Amino acid sequence: MKRLFIAINFSDNQDINLHFLKLKNLLKNNKIAWIKPENMHLTIKYIGSMPSEKIENMINLMEESLDKRKSFLLEFDKIGIFGSSYNPRVIWIGFKECHILNEIAENIKSNFVKLGISYDRQNFVPHITIGRINKIESKQYFQKVISDNRQINCSPVLVNKIILYESILQKNGPEYQILKTIELTK
Repeated sequence: MKRLFIAINFSDNQDINLHFLKLKNLLKNNKIAWIKPENMHLTIKYIGSMPSEKIENMINLMEESLDKRKSFLLEFDKIGIFGSSYNPRVIWIGFKECHILNEIAENIKSNFVKLGISYDRQNFVPHITIGRINKIESKQYFQKVISDNRQINCSPVLVNKIILYESILQKNGPEYQILKTIELTK
């Protein structure tokens, strides 16, 4: 069994890394499990455990879902949190509405039902998780940092490939191995 997900890689985006490092520095006195910069990604579809013998069929369905799909621009929007402001769980960087990305996610979800992968009815919220919160020292300070840094100014990103990853759990956090990269047309 392999633990899989489909994503867009953001590990070499300098704009994101600058915002990430700024937040990490401002919130250094809190217990936050920060995502390694090389692991930054936007998950399109979390698949979970998949038997190795089904992966080839899954890749075929992924290729079918992305066939003739053109490259597109994604615009960053803001920094946000999942959980309440008094019990935040995750810090993330979000994106402006992108119909193309939403169509891709919906197409993949629909096609993967053929493999017995359940259709996720939860709304697709495109984001990059940058930190998982364990403990906040001062909720008031935390809220101020998030509020003061909510708006981000990053150049739009050209998305020209979608990647199937295997997540391998290690002692020092997950390691992501690329199983398949699908290039989008120009």
